[in-house]
Amino acid sequence: MQHIPDFESLKNSNIFEGIMDSMNDGILIVNLNDKIIYANKKICEITGYNLSELIGYQATELLNKDFVSEMEGKIKERNRYFSDSYELTLIKKNGKKVWVRISASPILDLDNKVVGSIGVHTDITERKNQDKILSKTLKEKELLLQETHHRVKNNMQLVSSLMSLQAAELRTAEDAKVAFITCQKRIKSIAVLHEIIYKCGDSGKIDFNIYCEKIINDLKEVLGFSSQKTTIKQTCSIGSMNMENALTCGMLINELVINCSKHAFYSAGGEINISISSEKNTTILKVEDNGKGLPSGFSLTKGGSLGFLLIGAFVEQLDGKC
Repeated sequence: MQHIPDFESLKNSNIFEGIMDSMNDGILIVNLNDKIIYANKKICEITGYNLSELIGYQATELLNKDFVSEMEGKIKERNRYFSDSYELTLIKKNGKKVWVRISASPILDLDNKVVGSIGVHTDITERKNQDKILSKTLKEKELLLQETHHRVKNNMQLVSSLMSLQAAELRTAEDAKVAFITCQKRIKSIAVLHEIIYKCGDSGKIDFNIYCEKIINDLKEVLGFSSQKTTIKQTCSIGSMNMENALTCGMLINELVINCSKHAFYSAGGEINISISSEKNTTILKVEDNGKGLPSGFSLTKGGSLGFLLIGAFVEQLDGKC
């Protein structure tokens, strides 16, 4: 490659052609005027031009215009005997962009003078596309992590507030025991949501049917429904729900089921039916039981207990009606 005056005979030799065309990378050789004097098969595949179109072509004209100025600087450096590697985009014959990594070196004659340069071009378009996807995914994950952190912080504040309200009602040791178990159930509802959030991807929504089912299963276990011979049936047909509403709705279900378990049934147990459906732009949540029913003159807003207070607050937060 050093004997540039003999380059024509060299490039026409079978050995040279065989070596160049067997390479997985594109090869371009240019003279001091940056005109292409040799191209192998791979560079033709990368650019979409055939050999006759490339020979005599100004190499910088293959570049995305954003890189022309940078390349002109690198050409000057090669004329000062510098080799370099860099990444840029070429414009294919069909107008599409292709990312390449170029390893470029000056070509010297017998007198050690620069007479041209050779560039090895590796197509890295697929890698660049994957990097772009990965960068986007990482950004989304970062935002989701920030949102999750914010949500955890808010929910810890919610737990703290609920415990403070519960503590205000304590009178006896038995009250404290009941309050502790009740807080445990409320915290579990929040924990279930976070467990599902980590599996829901980046949509910002969760499958409410799955969330509701997990809450109910946990309530069955904590409340001891098997020993009480109490059953819960669930029907959900709304699909996904945003996380904020899902948490509030889950907490609402939690309070309603706890209330049923405390007050609705005699020792023989009973049945609780939960249904969530959608009509137009309205979500309808029903929690029904076959127990003894509400006392005469009952009012949710005047129930007096923390549970009823929370039910009213959750309904209001959802812009709902009882």
